[in-house]
Amino acid sequence: MASHEIADAFAELLISEDWDAAHDLVAPWLSTRWTPAALARAVRKAVKDCSGPAVWALEISPLQYDDLLMPDGMGPPTEELPTQLKRSRFRDWICIHFTPAEEERKGMAGCFDIWVATAEVNSDLWIGYLEFAEAT
Repeated sequence: MASHEIADAFAELLISEDWDAAHDLVAPWLSTRWTPAALARAVRKAVKDCSGPAVWALEISPLQYDDLLMPDGMGPPTEELPTQLKRSRFRDWICIHFTPAEEERKGMAGCFDIWVATAEVNSDLWIGYLEFAEAT
């Protein structure tokens, strides 16, 4: 599975509110922080004035592991990467941009973004870091 495929699967599961299945894509080191209930709360909080996300788009960033080590206050990551997300495990830094259905957009850029770092562990691909952010 490629990074964009796990990010797509994660986005689809969040939109369909399949919190347990979305949780299954989260790396073991994040599983106690990002429980199914925590994912549900975070999505509901992020939605705010949006009628709810209906579609998403991926943006694979050119940033590499070393670029993400020191949070700079300019945007995600705003906290240090987990120690388990080592350079050897890091694959991609991806923004998942969620938007409402076309007829419900009313000039808004989007509902919210989720930034994820994909990680490979024992040939399996995981969401190794995730952070919710305002839509860009």
